[in-house]
Amino acid sequence: MRARENLALLRDPNFGPFFFGNLVANSGTWFLTLAAGIFVYRRTGSPFLLGVVGFSQFAGVLLLVPWTGTAADRFDKRRLLLVTQGAASVIAAALTVVVMTGAATSATVIAFVLAIGLVQAFTWPALQAILPDLVPMDRLGSAIALKSLTHNLARGLGPATATLVIATAGIEWAFFVNALAYLALQLHHHLVAQRQRLDRGAHDGDGPRLEHALERGPGVAVHRGFRLQGRSTTSWRRPCP
Repeated sequence: MRARENLALLRDPNFGPFFFGNLVANSGTWFLTLAAGIFVYRRTGSPFLLGVVGFSQFAGVLLLVPWTGTAADRFDKRRLLLVTQGAASVIAAALTVVVMTGAATSATVIAFVLAIGLVQAFTWPALQAILPDLVPMDRLGSAIALKSLTHNLARGLGPATATLVIATAGIEWAFFVNALAYLALQLHHHLVAQRQRLDRGAHDGDGPRLEHALERGPGVAVHRGFRLQGRSTTSWRRPCP
């Protein structure tokens, strides 16, 4: 029964796109991990530099930990995610171009991976902090569990699809897929923002209808007021169906 309630949360118009966007973004991270590691190892044959690639991807979490959590609390979380995911996509796209043109070196790839890791260090706390804005408080535990599930699913889906792309199309296309994957969460925020605008538009249209009801008499106005109150909703916190 509990599992059914958790899965029902995926139909929520706020959380559902977030879940799948986060799954795509996490899977795309594996494209970067495998492609960068294979590129550097093919060029150098050095296990040490292969370890440097892995460290560079998560160095930002260690170096910026005093500021990343504070940023998630201080700034608007949606805008912070839009900025960080957009920046990560631009950096990954630039890395794709450098690799495709043959100008990439091992040091270049490591530098790009480090830059993406520094940006992503601000993303992860914001992803956790935004959950209370997406679901009601009584569903927060389910939302946290489902968010964790995206990481576990990505551990299987990401390496499998990344290996397939690298083997069939080449390393440069794995970098390209990684650049696109960062846009998945941006798509979620745009979908939520669009629904907010529609909700606000519907709410703003209630004023003229209520004024018209007042002209027809107080009884009609009271009846219309109860109807409008009954279908009022909030923009972010919507109960799960």
